Amino acid sequence: DSDARVSTSALSQCDRVFTDLGHLLGPRTQESLGFSLWGRQAAMVRVPLVSESEERLLRPGPMSESHYDDSGKVFAHLNFLDRRRLCAIFLVESEG
Repeated sequence: DSDARVSTSALSQCDRVFTDLGHLLGPRTQESLGFSLWGRQAAMVRVPLVSESEERLLRPGPMSESHYDDSGKVFAHLNFLDRRRLCAIFLVESEG
C-alpha cells in the first residue's frame, strides 16, 4: 500500500480513512478487544432512493434454492455475521 498515490474522490478519501484506522488499531486489538484484526470488508455507501420506481427496481427478488447453497447469499451473510468484530461509520452528511 503506497501513500504516494493521491486520491481526488471524496469517497476514496473516506475509504482511505478506514484503511488508516485499521492500520492504527490492528496492533492493539488482540490486547484491548480480544481478537486479531486481519483485514477489512469493502466499504459501503448508503444514499437515499430518489423515487418509488428506483425502490422497486432495487428491491431484491424472492430467494431461490441456490441462495441456500454453500456459495449462496445466505451462507455468505452468515459468514459475514460470524467474522465481523468491529464496525466503523463515517457520517458524511446528516439531516437530523
